[in-house]
Amino acid sequence: MSHIQIEKLALHGHTIDFSFSVSADIRRFFLTRHLHYEYDVDISAVPPSILYIPAVANVIHVGWALGCQIRVEELDRDFAESLAEIETIAKKTYSQFRFAGDTLRAEKTVRNRFAGDRYTLLFSGGIDSLASYITHREKRPILCTFWFWGTDTLAYEKRHWEIARENFFNFCGQESLDGHVVQSNLWELLDDRKLAKKTGLRFWLAQVSHGLVWIASLAPLVVQQSQAVIIAGGATDTIVGEWGSMPEADSKIRIADIRTIHDGDTSSRQKKIHSLVAKHPELFKFITVCFENGRNLNCSRCEKCIRTITGFALAGVDPNCCNFKISGQDLQRLIRKFEKGALSCQPTYHVNLWDEFKKFVPADERSLPLAAPDFFRWLKEYDFRNHRVSPFRRRLNRWQRKMNRLRWHRLMFKGKKVYRQMKAEFLSRTEKKLPEC
Repeated sequence: MSHIQIEKLALHGHTIDFSFSVSADIRRFFLTRHLHYEYDVDISAVPPSILYIPAVANVIHVGWALGCQIRVEELDRDFAESLAEIETIAKKTYSQFRFAGDTLRAEKTVRNRFAGDRYTLLFSGGIDSLASYITHREKRPILCTFWFWGTDTLAYEKRHWEIARENFFNFCGQESLDGHVVQSNLWELLDDRKLAKKTGLRFWLAQVSHGLVWIASLAPLVVQQSQAVIIAGGATDTIVGEWGSMPEADSKIRIADIRTIHDGDTSSRQKKIHSLVAKHPELFKFITVCFENGRNLNCSRCEKCIRTITGFALAGVDPNCCNFKISGQDLQRLIRKFEKGALSCQPTYHVNLWDEFKKFVPADERSLPLAAPDFFRWLKEYDFRNHRVSPFRRRLNRWQRKMNRLRWHRLMFKGKKVYRQMKAEFLSRTEKKLPEC
């Protein structure tokens, strides 16, 4: 039987390193066979049965999809039982998967109890996580955020992470909360494209596994003081088809005596902006929805930024107060961008989000911020469900986004080079002017 063997872990205070032995017939679905996690607290006292949880969560869906066996030395019994329940749900959702009996094989399972009394919230600074924080504010949750890096991480991505990390801890400081950062190379473990193609999906992580992976990644951290993990729901009333973080699956996840709360799954992003986020202007400056820019938290140009800008404007909030930079004229120009396919609202999930905006456009568009009534009038009348972008245009858009990212990378490199030259020239001139002793 095809198998994925999780070798004995290597624990070094704050970090865990996993190695995988993979049978030859499924090796092509792995980019690397090494998984690394780094926490900002000491996890050396955490039991091995808990430490293996992140590794199992990263590959369990691969086992279900390819019909192979996941082998591990030791695992928490509650987590193993919850995976069996999630598998039952996955069988109904992913009929194309090759489920085989006895997918998970742990040599030993251990019943753990920690009796924590706090809540932990996965927090990115986006609309969903911000709305969940506002809902559970009185619980004073511990906030956790992620940074997933790889060997091909560019300079602008590292710079953006530094900005986002500072913003995260500034938020924790303003709200007097405990905050933690988890770093990992999990994005370079699996070949998402090959797995998606094999299973007939468009995105592997987004459509299959990200809810389980995110929550399980916190296992060594949350067992030290938490009774529950809160994950923000991704607007499930607008999602059609497979999605990697659904309430019926996420709520089944248990790590020892720690349960999972899938929060806000009955409200769309726009409803959350109207009912929660727009009422808390003190939090506007922390909003982070984009990873396209190395200089700012949000680029204000990509589809996700434009969608969030539109949502705030319809809620009567000036997006320029929410870490965006845009004018009414910029919004007017978006009409042409959409119509010629320079902005794509695919997949279907995004189409539903754009189509939902129609219900929130007031009768008098001039009452909205940014002075762009033509844009909001167009928004109310445009048929997003029949919006199509040609394959050529989609590839062109992808290429342009990459060029925009690399442009910042090159400018940074060139700027550092010029700075070093100017510094060397200045020092040489200064040395010439110094009097001899």
